[in-house]
Amino acid sequence: MFEQFFKVKDEVYAELETLRNNKTINKNTEAVVVLPASELTKLVPVTTLKTWLNVADVVLGEKLSTAKAVDDKACARCWLYFKDLNQDQLCARCANAIKQ
Repeated sequence: MFEQFFKVKDEVYAELETLRNNKTINKNTEAVVVLPASELTKLVPVTTLKTWLNVADVVLGEKLSTAKAVDDKACARCWLYFKDLNQDQLCARCANAIKQ
């Protein structure tokens, strides 16, 4: 599984570098990655792949590609991008961490 992940990571990071060089994104956390269905995506949840690849979102599609910068908003604490933030502009994970 990890061998598959590192192969995908290398391909994704090459795509992300191109996007950064073209000034489409400033950092990896602004990108949406489209991954084809594979053994890796069957074994590892998309939310985990998002974290491991350090990108705004991972969606399943036909082939590997990186989309334009995400339209979501950045959490004020962790600076990751999310569709839903609370009134303090925090993601659910950061809001939970602050409450504790």
